[in-house]
Order: sequence, then C-alpha cells, then structure tokens
Amino acid sequence: MRKMSAAVSGVLALCLLAVSAVAQAFVVPGFIGPGVASPGYPDFWGANVGATLTQNSNGSFTLSVVGSTAACGNPHTFNSCGAAIFNFPGGAYLVGNETMNLTANFSSSGVFNSGSYTITGSLPASSNPTFGSAPAGFSWGAQGSQTLLTANLTADTIDSTDEALGFAEVITGGWADQPQFTGTPAGVESLWLYSLLSGVDMESGNNKHNSGWNSFLAELKSGHGLHANTFAAIGSIATVPLPGTVGLLGSALAALVVLARRRRPQMFSNPLSTWAMPAAR
Repeated sequence: MRKMSAAVSGVLALCLLAVSAVAQAFVVPGFIGPGVASPGYPDFWGANVGATLTQNSNGSFTLSVVGSTAACGNPHTFNSCGAAIFNFPGGAYLVGNETMNLTANFSSSGVFNSGSYTITGSLPASSNPTFGSAPAGFSWGAQGSQTLLTANLTADTIDSTDEALGFAEVITGGWADQPQFTGTPAGVESLWLYSLLSGVDMESGNNKHNSGWNSFLAELKSGHGLHANTFAAIGSIATVPLPGTVGLLGSALAALVVLARRRRPQMFSNPLSTWAMPAAR
C-alpha cells in the first residue's frame, strides 16, 4: 500500500478540519484508474454481503454483488454487514433498510460489456445526520424506503495497488438524482468495489490476503480469461456528483489526492475496515 508523505498528510488534515465536524465524517478512499473518476462527495458507501462471478452458457461472465440488511441483522446498526451511509465531507446519514444490487457483464477474456447498479433504503431528514453535522446548502425531509439511486455502468478500470474495481456510471433515477446533488448538467459519477474483510487494516497495507478477489482483478487486467468465484465482504462506494456551486471543496480535495499520488506512495483511511465480516470462501 502506498504511504502519503507526512507533509501532504498534514495539509490534507488541515483542509479537512476546516470543514465543520469533518472529523466525524467518512473520508473517501483515493482509488484511481484511467477512465473512471475517483470517489467523491456526496456518495453512498456500504458493506455488502458478498459477490459472485458466474460463467454463462456462452462463455461470458456476470459479476453480481448483493447487499441487504435482512441478511445482516438490525438495519439501523452501522456496524452490521449490510449497513450503508449517505456521506458528505462533514457528516453522514445511515441508510435504513438498505439493499444494494450490482450486475456487471464481462466477456470470457474479461472485457467489460455492460452493467447496472441500484441502492434502495430510507433516510432521516437532513437536519438529523447520524454522524457529524448536516451539510450546508442541502435540505430534505425524512425519506421512506424507496429507490435512492439507479445507474448504468459504462466502463471499468482497476486500481491494482488498492485492490479496487471501478466503474464509470450514468445515473438513471432514484431519489438522489436531483439537481441539488447532481447539478445541471450532471457531473462525473463513479462506483468502486473493494475487498473488506475482518481485521483488514487498509492503512498498514495488510489488505492483500483476499486472494480470490485479488486474483479476479489480476485476471480482468490481464485480459487472458476469467474463472468463476465467490467473494465475501465486498465494500462499495457510489459517487453522486456535487453541483458546481458547491464543488470547490471537492476540487481542492481532489487536487490534494493528485499531489499525494505524485509524491507516492499514498495512504487512505477506510472507516469500514473494522467491521466483522465473514471470511472469504
């Protein structure tokens, strides 16, 4: 794992602390890959039950990722394996009764063809963040269980260093598809998947023991063929782009991420890394 230099870490910390209560927010990881935007704010961030890569009769493969609080216990407990948050730089909202479904289709050699993503659940009113402070400039009432975001996946990329699979996406609907979040026209959206196992500390670099997931990413990158597999404890982060009027902070953070990567290696914080997740099968 790359380590961010002390100087860049200090600058980033000062910028983040300038945001109200940002110490209680969840800082997005610095995943990076050609053709797909790095994670940004706002975003839906969650831990999912698992993923399965299956081979179809024509030789192609389908990656299915499913997360549901019904399989994880209390839907209102952030530490449950299916929990999700609606995340801003200074605060986050627990998604109640969260369900996430992703389907991505690949050729037999690992070329991405198509895919889709949907997250459903409920949200408290904007004045009642679960963590941190309510974000300035945004307002909504309590939202009952509904489709929060749907998107079509249009391209993929791989961050081999951080063992993450990224997709470019185009939002197609859901409660979060509104101008106060996406702007007019909408900005760049992305979805990232990564391994999240019990005891994994992303900062220490001890994130390479999910051999099945890492082998899958290596196969995708090589283009020499895929093998069916099942993966436990897959995390996801889907970016809903900020409108231009409130995107300056995001731009500043992105610039710092780029600077950090140029000074390689880089470190990022993973707030979900301490969750108790099932071991990979």
